[in-house]
Amino acid sequence: ADAVELARREHFTLPSEQLLAWASDAALDPQARIFALRWLDARRAIETTPAIAAALASRSDTLFEVAFALAAVRDAAGAATAATHAYAAPATPLAVRQAAVRAAGHSRTPEALAFLAARVAELRRGTLDSSVALDVALAARASVTARPHARDPLAADWPLLRGGDAARGQKVFEAHPAAQCVRCHTIDGTGGTTGPELSMIGAHDRRYLLEALVAPNARLAPGFETTTLTLADASVVTGTVQAEDATQIVLKVDEKPRTFSRAQVRERPRGGSAMPPMRDVLSPTELRDVIEYLASRREQEPDVPIGALAPLAATTGAGIVAHDRSAEGAALHTGGRAFMTGLGVRAPSRLVYAIPPNVRAFVARVGLDDASPGGLVGFEVRIDGRTVWKSQPLKFGKLARAYVSIPAGAERIELLVDDGGNGIANDVADWAAAGFVR
Repeated sequence: ADAVELARREHFTLPSEQLLAWASDAALDPQARIFALRWLDARRAIETTPAIAAALASRSDTLFEVAFALAAVRDAAGAATAATHAYAAPATPLAVRQAAVRAAGHSRTPEALAFLAARVAELRRGTLDSSVALDVALAARASVTARPHARDPLAADWPLLRGGDAARGQKVFEAHPAAQCVRCHTIDGTGGTTGPELSMIGAHDRRYLLEALVAPNARLAPGFETTTLTLADASVVTGTVQAEDATQIVLKVDEKPRTFSRAQVRERPRGGSAMPPMRDVLSPTELRDVIEYLASRREQEPDVPIGALAPLAATTGAGIVAHDRSAEGAALHTGGRAFMTGLGVRAPSRLVYAIPPNVRAFVARVGLDDASPGGLVGFEVRIDGRTVWKSQPLKFGKLARAYVSIPAGAERIELLVDDGGNGIANDVADWAAAGFVR
């Protein structure tokens, strides 16, 4: 992608046929295809039309939206028709179906309005695919509260429950400048301790996750209630409740525990959560993505272990792919845990597999093997050439959990390990309990 954009900026002489080939190449990174498509459009080349058509048939939501915007300038009705066809096609990935709904929301053609009206009718009847409910509501600017159980305080938020992207949700969790989730919550050993640890929060249902995000005071996790005590001497102390019984209250104040007898406490209003309601911080689509990410945070054993599949391609350091063993030949052991199944490799490593039919996710626990202190490794998962999950560099003792939803029609998955940026010494890496969930 960078190479294509640099060539455009530096006014390289490239034939339009080459740009069309890049824009149409399904194996190319979507961002590279976007740059090639925009380059053609800037030239007003006749190849722009077939490039747009190829992009509208792609499996990338970002590429689809760029192509739709370009198509709408040329033929608004035709672009709206392309969006409705993409939405209805059985093999269209969910992300592209959602993009098609958003695209229709930007079009005021009769075709787009009729399409959205039909989806809104389904929404209000309760027959719409819940994974696109939020997109339809936002595109049509429709109310979604007219639904069974409307007395539920969360009734207006139900479209947030399904259809998110776990990879995008992880980015919001780790890097959103306003939400700053990772400053207060720990996942896989990384993050703050002001809020509850969330590594396995997906054991709760999605409604619980939604409520925790949009109404954090509704149900406080034990040990994380913030309260203010007015003491008998009129002094005021604010902290987080760590423990309490019939005789005393223990607060964490400035990261240190302080114990107060109940006889000292003159007034104690009901405490609350230090976390603000996330609907005031995140957009609806960001909230949906975070819910999808948190819902994925649970232990799941694969129905199809990766070791049962033959790789289409395998390139690893020292040429070793060990099944149910580390690359050193010992039992798989990473992050202080032993695992019975998985793969052991040395960095750098690239394994490519055909995705089995009827699977919904790839799961794995990954890390540096415990027999190799001093190493540093990074893990990455790609589906059909697109990076969908990537770990931070993991050092000795750290365990990360990969969960990747498999889009409909996806064909190949790549499992990559790099050296974490410090060379390959001691980089014995484990894909533990790895495989596909049906």
